[in-house]
Amino acid sequence: MSYCWVSTANDVMKESLIYGADLDGRYGFPILECNAPVPDDTIDFRKSLKLINVKNLNVNFFLHDYEFNSVWVNPDKYMEHFRCFQSICGLDFSISVQSPLALQIYNKYRNHVLSWYFWKNGVKLIPKVDILPDCSDWIYDGLPCNSMLCCSTNGRAYSRAAKESFIECFAEMESALHPHTMVIVGTKIDFSHKCDIVWLDAHMQRVFRNARLK
Repeated sequence: MSYCWVSTANDVMKESLIYGADLDGRYGFPILECNAPVPDDTIDFRKSLKLINVKNLNVNFFLHDYEFNSVWVNPDKYMEHFRCFQSICGLDFSISVQSPLALQIYNKYRNHVLSWYFWKNGVKLIPKVDILPDCSDWIYDGLPCNSMLCCSTNGRAYSRAAKESFIECFAEMESALHPHTMVIVGTKIDFSHKCDIVWLDAHMQRVFRNARLK
């Protein structure tokens, strides 16, 4: 059933952002769809603000949360900006297994709310999935099966343990959602997988790589 309720005066809970959305799971995450082509390149949100009309470029949010919190505060401010790009990755407010469960759920909710709102208003979207352990009862709620999804290896490639955790959790995600394509932004990790993978460099990786070539 589509959500059609605003429960607070002046909509302080931002429920209008999901007005008309279909919700999924125990916690009511807006259901996302992928409507974007496979991207050739990506740039982080912060750097994207310096660009306009880049129809062949994807925008990602694999940054510190404070660097794109303004999108949550005022999403309409960025609507036309995102429409100028080929697509965006789903929002990525941090979900840490060390954080209180309520905060994890809240940040996944915010990610889905903004992703759905931009998708509803004509922005091409690649839904983002979190590759995390011990969250399988809700972490995949609201995400499409047999679709293209995106994620990041930020913080997951710096040690053997971090890499092994990513690989194990990725396999769990594949078994749950069966993506046909994964867009992964960040350091490349070699591992076995069933889906097609498109590896994209984060902006700073390109800067460092180009600097070394000079």
